[in-house]
Amino acid sequence: MGEEQVSRKAKKRLEYKCSRCHAVYAAMTNRCPSCSSIFTLYPIQASRVTLEVISNKPSGEVVATFTEDDKESPEVEPNDTTMGLDDVPDFEGEFTETGIESLDDILGGGIFNHCVIMLGAEPGTGKSTILLQAIAALVQAKRKCLLCIGEEHPAIVKARIKRLGFAKLLSNRKLFRLSVGKSWDSAVENIDAFDPDFIAVDSADRYTVESINGGPGSEAQKSAVIQAMIDIIHDDEHEKPRSGIVLSHFNGDGTFKGVKGNAHDVDTTVVMRRMGEDSPIIRISCEGKNRFGETGFVRYLEMQGKGAERQGLVSIDQVKATSETAFRGDTKLSD
Repeated sequence: MGEEQVSRKAKKRLEYKCSRCHAVYAAMTNRCPSCSSIFTLYPIQASRVTLEVISNKPSGEVVATFTEDDKESPEVEPNDTTMGLDDVPDFEGEFTETGIESLDDILGGGIFNHCVIMLGAEPGTGKSTILLQAIAALVQAKRKCLLCIGEEHPAIVKARIKRLGFAKLLSNRKLFRLSVGKSWDSAVENIDAFDPDFIAVDSADRYTVESINGGPGSEAQKSAVIQAMIDIIHDDEHEKPRSGIVLSHFNGDGTFKGVKGNAHDVDTTVVMRRMGEDSPIIRISCEGKNRFGETGFVRYLEMQGKGAERQGLVSIDQVKATSETAFRGDTKLSD
């Protein structure tokens, strides 16, 4: 018999495992320290075994201690992965204003970090215009922006940028780039290469994913593009949080074209509707979902100029929107 003996003690404790890289941590965080993924840690019931080497001398002192994962302890009870409120870290994020008061109002203060916004409208309503106005505000705030264009030629986008007065601002290659082409796989490669803070997709109806059957705008293709955007925004390896807007066409009944579950998976759905044929008044609202604000808010915009001479959207109050609409005999505005 030797001079020492080993004492084996098992202890349960709550740990947190990353669903992406499987790293395990003692404390809960919003971002995995190992792979930088956001909101991927979940609680697990762990058990550690402490091995104490105890002297056989009268003093009985512990001369060495080792810790290892418990693989066989009969003392471990069934897993309890419940969490107390104090175990959950505070959600960290901030709003960035777009400079378009009506849009900021319905979003709850601007574009929120980690947020995926799906913006739907009929063609010609001004969704591409409002997207560029938002991008200009974000670039002004020193956020890197990538505009993925699958719908229009880059020369047309450049002309619109110049017409809106953003040419000088958006000539900063360090803060603004275009991803051109209808391949979503190529767009993802560009996102990885440029590593933007904000990603805009114009529009989900024009992209194709190589591994998905169907043409551009089909339900399968469009759903794949939107889900990919959700995965990129919510689960990236980016030091700073990302956000994004995906433009979507509408059906004749005012619903998102080719979209079913995605409308519930995104964080916010924004709808723009023209108040009457050829009316410059646009009704904008959050309908269905707004994870970082409230739904049901209605605000109004007015398009400055017509056709190729459009100068952008400006916010107007309901009094002006109502009077303009009544004067033109267009659709009655709702509260």
